[in-house]
Amino acid sequence: MKNMRSPISNVIATRNLREIAPDEKTVLVRIGKPRKVSDAEWECAFHISNIGMNKIQFGHGMDGVQALIQAIEGSRVFLERSGKRFSWEGGEGETGIPRYVPMFYGKDFTEHLHKVIDSEMEKFARAAERRHG
Repeated sequence: MKNMRSPISNVIATRNLREIAPDEKTVLVRIGKPRKVSDAEWECAFHISNIGMNKIQFGHGMDGVQALIQAIEGSRVFLERSGKRFSWEGGEGETGIPRYVPMFYGKDFTEHLHKVIDSEMEKFARAAERRHG
């Protein structure tokens, strides 16, 4: 992620968060439209207001989708590293921004991670069904 070059002019997505005590500040995540910066590189701007992010940051990728994913992941990581807890309309104590499962370690490793995630989701669903019958 690089430092500020220009303001986010084409915001394509936002997420309003509320910091859980003590401050209960409102935090706004903004994601810009990916743009091509060279033949082999795209970037996607993101910014989080009211949390100490002084400059616009960028996710980078080989295409617009990868740059967008990196911008979303960059937002998630910044929020996580802030050490604060957040809520949003979809849930208490979370940002609603899912963790990115990396693919650059190879197909076998990625498939392994997907199987672990799927298995844990199935276990959770079965346990919930047993509880709520």
